[in-house]
Amino acid sequence: MVRAKKKKDEKKELLEKILAKYNQQSEFPEEKLEEAAYSAEYKNISRGRGGGKGATNYEKLCNFSEGLIKITPSDATRKSMDSAIRFTSLRVTPTGVVSFASIAQSCRFYNFNSVFASDLNGFQAFGLMLTIMISYLLFTYPQNLANKYRIESGSDLVMSILYMTIFMKSNPNLEGALRFAANNITALLRKR
Repeated sequence: MVRAKKKKDEKKELLEKILAKYNQQSEFPEEKLEEAAYSAEYKNISRGRGGGKGATNYEKLCNFSEGLIKITPSDATRKSMDSAIRFTSLRVTPTGVVSFASIAQSCRFYNFNSVFASDLNGFQAFGLMLTIMISYLLFTYPQNLANKYRIESGSDLVMSILYMTIFMKSNPNLEGALRFAANNITALLRKR
């Protein structure tokens, strides 16, 4: 009888130790709701332009070019540009992008051909090809930037799932796993 009581006490102590261990793992520091609800990156983005940065040179030149001459793109081009511009948070319009690419092509072609004003030669052909390539890159910059952001966010998404899985194996708590993943992923996924 003493032996049965002793076994019962040992089981009870073991159970208390296990419960204390799990209670200790599941404790988190108290956080205020306002601080926990929004990250610093989200606050910066919601105030405008991530991190409080001003307009980029591309944005300034697009807006300046739109003020000089307005070249409107086709409806299909405008729709694809609008989605890329919204995704990247650029402060430009499709009209500004097309105007900038056109003005840049005209200026570069004129400057390059005025230097080599003689007959058509290899330098002028090279200049023509160069101006076409540069204007194409300026025209497709919003789409290329959006693709870059999507690729980087996709790799961060895989890492965030991995971080959540790692945390959940040691401590099955979803809130803690989300906090752990948010603290360890790069800032790009936090911004999107």
